[in-house]
Amino acid sequence: MLRAIGLLLAPDGRIIIQTLHPQAILDLNRPNKNQWVDDSWQGINGRFKNGHPWYFRTLEKWLAIFDASQLKVTEIQEPYDPSNGKPVSRIFVLELQAQ
Repeated sequence: MLRAIGLLLAPDGRIIIQTLHPQAILDLNRPNKNQWVDDSWQGINGRFKNGHPWYFRTLEKWLAIFDASQLKVTEIQEPYDPSNGKPVSRIFVLELQAQ
């Protein structure tokens, strides 16, 4: 999908991907490795019943996917929760690799 998106990208265009920070997997007491995670909606207001599986990727795996898609990372941001100082997400800014 990323390779296809890259083909549609303007020469000076950017792709922005936001994903969970690795701290999220560590907070679940799971190892920092590529894996499917069964999750629940605990801690979120509402009457949610079913959890949602999600796939966790390491930084190494994200970088390999970007490289295989002929994209390069130009910036990584890691926003933090000001209430506890923990990172909440990782944001990748990507552009096409020079041909």
